[in-house]
Amino acid sequence: MEKQDFLYRGEYRRFCFYPPDERHLIRYRILICDAGLKTKVQAALIGALMSSNASGIVLVAPKNFGYTIPLVDYGPDRPVVHVPYEQGLRLKDYASGPLPQGSIDFGAGTEVPFSPAPTVACFSGRGPSKLSPGVLKPDVLAPGVNILAGVPFAQPGRDFGFMSGTSMAAPHVSGLVALLKKQHPTWSPAIIRSALMTTADLENNNGKRIQDENWDQQASLYATGAGHVNVSRATDPGLAYDLDEADYTSYLCNVLGEEAMRVFFRNDTAKCSDYQTLTHEYQLNYPSIVVNIQQEPNYAHVPRTLTNLVAADGLPELYTVEVDMPWQVFVDVDPEELNFTSPGRRYRTL
Repeated sequence: MEKQDFLYRGEYRRFCFYPPDERHLIRYRILICDAGLKTKVQAALIGALMSSNASGIVLVAPKNFGYTIPLVDYGPDRPVVHVPYEQGLRLKDYASGPLPQGSIDFGAGTEVPFSPAPTVACFSGRGPSKLSPGVLKPDVLAPGVNILAGVPFAQPGRDFGFMSGTSMAAPHVSGLVALLKKQHPTWSPAIIRSALMTTADLENNNGKRIQDENWDQQASLYATGAGHVNVSRATDPGLAYDLDEADYTSYLCNVLGEEAMRVFFRNDTAKCSDYQTLTHEYQLNYPSIVVNIQQEPNYAHVPRTLTNLVAADGLPELYTVEVDMPWQVFVDVDPEELNFTSPGRRYRTL
C-alpha cells in the first residue's frame, strides 16, 4: 500500500462510526479507531468504511487490555490492524499533526520469536480463590491468546480460525495431561498436576519474571500461579506432591463442611470424623503453599509429603532445600536434605 493520510476523529467517530454525509472524509485515508464495540457491530462499521473506499483501519485496543490483542477476522482483503493502547496514543498524536501519512504492509510475515513472552493476558483468570483462599489459584499459565485451530462447526470456506480466552488455555493443559498420562500410566491426577506445576516457567524469553499485560510490572503469583507450563520438563519432575481420596475428603470437610461432603459422596451417613481433619487449607499436600501471616498467629507449621518418581536406575538422588523469600519472612524446612534410594519412596517435610 502506498502512503495515505491518517484520520482520527473524536466523539462517536472514534469508534469508526461515520454517518453517510461524512463518508467523503474517509476516502483513500487510513482511519484510526478505538476498539471496544461488540465484534459484529465493529465488523459492520468496518465493512461500511471499506465500502466507502477507506484505505485501511487501525484499531486501538482499550487501555485495560494492555498488550493483549485478540485477533478478529474482519474478512478478506480488508487491511485492518490492531495495536496496543500505548501505541495507539502515539498514532493519534501523529494523526493530529501536519500532513500525517502512513501505510499498512502485511508483507513482513510473522515475527518469531516475539518478546517478552509469555505475558499474562488481560482476561486471564486471577486469584485468590474466594471459596478457598488457602490454595493458590491459578495453578499454571498456558497459551490462550490468538490460538489458531480448526473451526468446530461448518462454515463455508472457513476451516480454521483464531480464538482467545481461558477456553483456549484449558485444551492446551488437557493435551499436556494426556501426553503425561500416556508416558506415565501409573501417575495419579494429583501427580500430573504436581509435575506441571513444579516444572513450570516463571521467567519469560528475556530471562525476567513473567510480566502483566501492561509490561510495566511483573505479574503476581495470583496471576501466574506456578508459571507457564513446560511439558518437556514435566515428563521428569523428580518429585511430586500426591493426593488421594482421603486427602481430598479432609480438605472438602474443612472448606465446605460435612453436608457438602455427603452431597459429593451421595452418602447421607458419611462423616467427616471418619477422616483426618485439616485445621488449615495449607495442610493439603499441594505443590504450592499459601499462608496468611498478617493475622495472628503470624506463623504456621506446613507439612508436605514428597514422592520419588525416579526409576531405580536413576537412584540414589539427593535433594537440597533452597528458599527464596523476602527478608521479612523466615522459612525453616526440616529436613533440609532428602535422600531417595528407592522408587516411590516418600518423605515428609515440615
